[in-house]
Amino acid sequence: MKTPVLYPLLGAWLLSTAMAVAPRDNLDRTDIFPGAVQPGESNPQYNLSSDGFDGPKVSRINNDTYDWWSIATFANDSKASAVVNFFMATSRGFPLLPERPTVLTATISGTDRNGMPFGSSFNADQAVIETRGNGSSGDFEGTGFSWKGNPQMTEYVVTIEKGDINGSLTLKSVGVDYLCPLRLRNAYLFGTRHR
Repeated sequence: MKTPVLYPLLGAWLLSTAMAVAPRDNLDRTDIFPGAVQPGESNPQYNLSSDGFDGPKVSRINNDTYDWWSIATFANDSKASAVVNFFMATSRGFPLLPERPTVLTATISGTDRNGMPFGSSFNADQAVIETRGNGSSGDFEGTGFSWKGNPQMTEYVVTIEKGDINGSLTLKSVGVDYLCPLRLRNAYLFGTRHR
């Protein structure tokens, strides 16, 4: 049996809320986010800088902010599809999320080969996000969900090891410098275009 070829739809790989503020220092770094709401300002970044494009855009998750990474894929020979999301948000900060005991949630949803829907979500104890160059890697500890990206954002590997849900998905960019329109200094983040 031939394995279906998966095409990434990374249109919403990174979206975050914020007011337009000066950019944070986006050099290579590791950010650790606890599962509880954090008091104080989140220092959000909507203003792009030259590095750290796919890194966190907030310094903490309070009641009014969110950060999220989303990966969508589909098979070209069936009705199968999957979306994996990594949310750092409260339901107040991201109204589409239900109330839950943590601000950190990893989800998977989609359809199987026959078009039947599926979905599960898992709460994390903490999230460790590493930013290297423009890429990021993240581990939502306690969920079994993680991703690893390279500094050029040309390859990501999403891994899930949670009970009966196991496997990995490798996404490789097929576009030529797909961030080009957004690499302008002081541009504002509305989303990314991927082919």
